[in-house]
Amino acid sequence: MTNGRTTLAPGRGPAPRPGSFCACTLTAALAIAGCGAAESSPETHPSDGAGGAPELIVRYEPGISASEQAEVRADVGARLVRRSTLPRTELVQPRRGQSPADAIRAFEASPAVEYAELNSTVEKQGPGQ
Repeated sequence: MTNGRTTLAPGRGPAPRPGSFCACTLTAALAIAGCGAAESSPETHPSDGAGGAPELIVRYEPGISASEQAEVRADVGARLVRRSTLPRTELVQPRRGQSPADAIRAFEASPAVEYAELNSTVEKQGPGQ
């Protein structure tokens, strides 16, 4: 049934506008994800690898060979920890004395790098924790 402007679902009030469910779902998901999550930043909470040094996740652009990846690492002064199971992705440690933020900037300055980020753990903290 219709009231001239809004379509009413029988017994349920106004019907939702097209696309509103998606927007509401996305908003709710972002709100839930942001509640109580503890995140790390390269400046404040570096992750610690086996040797106590921070680790970075670096993903290269498609078509970048292993030797080109090694060249980028050498230019930044980073050490390969291991290759990821994700394509074109590896875990590295910045050189001693280099901050994770500086290493990330150096990696991301290379056109061969898609992104570089701190390898960190995000933990959800519930009420009372």
